[in-house]
Amino acid sequence: RHAQHELRESQRYYEQLKSKLDIELAYSELFARINELTEVFSNTHNLEAVLNEAVKTLRDVLRVDIISLQLYSDEEGRFFMRIEEGATDIDLGDDLKHAVIGNGQSRLINELMAFKEYPALKKEGYTSLIVAPLTKVKPQVGKISIGLIAALTKERRDFTSQDLSLLVSFTR
Repeated sequence: RHAQHELRESQRYYEQLKSKLDIELAYSELFARINELTEVFSNTHNLEAVLNEAVKTLRDVLRVDIISLQLYSDEEGRFFMRIEEGATDIDLGDDLKHAVIGNGQSRLINELMAFKEYPALKKEGYTSLIVAPLTKVKPQVGKISIGLIAALTKERRDFTSQDLSLLVSFTR
C-alpha cells in the first residue's frame, strides 16, 4: 500500500511539474513572438500588419479557434479597427463590451450557456471564451481601455487562469 501511495504522489507531482512546464513554454513562446513583432513594427511602422501577426500568434499559443482584437475610440464611441483570425464579424454583444472596455474587466467563461448574458455569442454557437481589455496609460488620467482581445471556441474548452494570464500579459 505504501508503495502505491508513493507512486500516486509521484505521478501527481509529475503532472504538476508538466503543467508548470507547459505554462512556462507558452509564456516563453508568447514573449519571443512579441519581441519579433516589436522588431517588425520598428522596421515597418505598420500597426495593422503587426496586430495581424499578434492575433495569429495568440491563436497559436492559446490553441483556440478564434481570436478577435477590437480597438475602440472613446471620442467616436465606436470600434474603429477589428482584426479577427478564425472567423469574421464576431458580435461580442454590448454586455461584454461594456464590462471589458467600460469597466476594464477580464472574463473567463467555460460554459456560456450557464450565463443569462451574452445572447449574441450563444446564438452564434460559441461555448467558451476568455477576453481582456487592451489598455494604455494616459498622463494625468491613468490606465484607460482602448479595446479588447477575445479568444473564443465553439467546442467546450476549459480555459484556465493561466490562459487568461497569457492573454492579459499580451494586452499590457
